Amino acid sequence: MDKSWIDVEDIHSQEYITGFRKFLEFATKNWTDKSKIYCPCIRCRNRYLRSVREVNDHSLFVGFHKPYKNWVYHGKAYASLQENQNDQFVIHYDSGDDMVGMPEDTIG
Repeated sequence: MDKSWIDVEDIHSQEYITGFRKFLEFATKNWTDKSKIYCPCIRCRNRYLRSVREVNDHSLFVGFHKPYKNWVYHGKAYASLQENQNDQFVIHYDSGDDMVGMPEDTIG
């Protein structure tokens, strides 16, 4: 997908708007929750989930975060990760850890 529109200075130009709309279509295509996606605008920088309309407004009025060219938060792989995260990330806690008293043992 062409990402040259990200570097266009005039965010009101047809090139920027068309490119951003294609990005938005791409971002929502494989996303499990179509109501909210991460907002890639200059202010949000993919830290906040926003409605598609808010993402559209932010990016068309404030601008797209220019360094964000590897769309790791908006692709199919990320959407799959979100669906499977409960199965993939398991934290094991062993309450009988032999290393708990180790610092005291080494100090003397």
